[in-house]
Amino acid sequence: MSSIGVETQTCQENRTENVVDKTDGIWTGPTLAILLLFGVSLIIIISSSTMPEAQAAVDKFGVEAVYATKTGGQQWFMNMDNPTSDSRFAPKTTLTKNTDGSWKVRSDAVRMNVYTSTGYDQGKITTYNQRTLATKGYMQSSNDWKNIEMTGYVKLISGSGDTFTWYARGGRHSDSYECEGTAYKSWLWYNGRTEFAKEQVHPDTTTTAEKSATGSLTGKWIGFKFVMYNFQQNGKTFVKLETWLDPDNDKDFVKVDERIDSGGWGNDGAACGGSSDQIITWGGPIATFRWDDANNVDIKWFSVREITSPTEEPPTEEPSPSSSLTISFANVNEEQTLSDEYEVVVTASDASKVSNIKLYVDSTFIKTENSAPYEFDTDTTEFSDGNHVLKAVATDTSGSTVTETVTVAFDN
Repeated sequence: MSSIGVETQTCQENRTENVVDKTDGIWTGPTLAILLLFGVSLIIIISSSTMPEAQAAVDKFGVEAVYATKTGGQQWFMNMDNPTSDSRFAPKTTLTKNTDGSWKVRSDAVRMNVYTSTGYDQGKITTYNQRTLATKGYMQSSNDWKNIEMTGYVKLISGSGDTFTWYARGGRHSDSYECEGTAYKSWLWYNGRTEFAKEQVHPDTTTTAEKSATGSLTGKWIGFKFVMYNFQQNGKTFVKLETWLDPDNDKDFVKVDERIDSGGWGNDGAACGGSSDQIITWGGPIATFRWDDANNVDIKWFSVREITSPTEEPPTEEPSPSSSLTISFANVNEEQTLSDEYEVVVTASDASKVSNIKLYVDSTFIKTENSAPYEFDTDTTEFSDGNHVLKAVATDTSGSTVTETVTVAFDN
């Protein structure tokens, strides 16, 4: 069993985000302003507590950091001058520098591994039993990648029919070590759709329904973030997954997909000593940037940061219903049969009062729409044939919700 040694690099470890003031020329810190009005001097003291600041945390590349870096936590940033000189980065393919400072990848099967400061040493993994891993909280070392934000900018020059995939919470993904290959994954298809995957044992995955997130990725830079973190609810540990995109290459991100693993997702955990739907709550020594079937891709600004998990618990119960807003399914009726991919349309009685509308199939989250028209591409082939409940949940501008359901049949 091999051990990969690493050197702690001060430029990459224990680094906090820069805070950039985006008020465009206005300093909003404490200051003394003197106004001259018709010859009369007025002294006005403006404090930062009375003048709100427009600030956003960014990483060392100036890219938006969605969640704060954990104090003293693990961090890795791609060495944009010489990435292969970094002992914590194993691209396992040739990187060629472009004139704009980005790097070109010509391989059509890419697996770029990023290690924590401890490195990867399979000999330090004492068990693959998933119940034990859940109790320990890590697979190899106490600083394994667990609650993290993975970021990478990619430009697809040529390729089709596959995904950019960011994943973590395991080690090597190999047929020889099936139980080491655990992971949560975010898939960004080359056509701009997204979905999540859960790998309880390599190479078997369980996925969510695909979501339409952006247009084709070909020929343009796009930022892709995958966030995963544990949270406690009712004494149990669940996992939140989020996909964020920067489709405009301006270093600002928008959340396009999310999923909570609270159990009931996947059925392969028993093969490695866990429950059949074992939640992957432990960390792993390797975070991976992967893609296939694309032999010309430019990359830049890759990073992995250990984050501070949000303190609030993601809600599982809906707030009290709104009495002033009503919603309905525009193109789905009770007991209607749906097949293949079907665009479900929801209408609201007053769109100006709508903050967002979410669609679920049974308990599976499909998509959030923030503005009209509220259209949801729903792939019925991702579900078993038979009866299912479509549930639309509208949140109004006051935070109250209203729910509408319809029972349909899927037939594929």
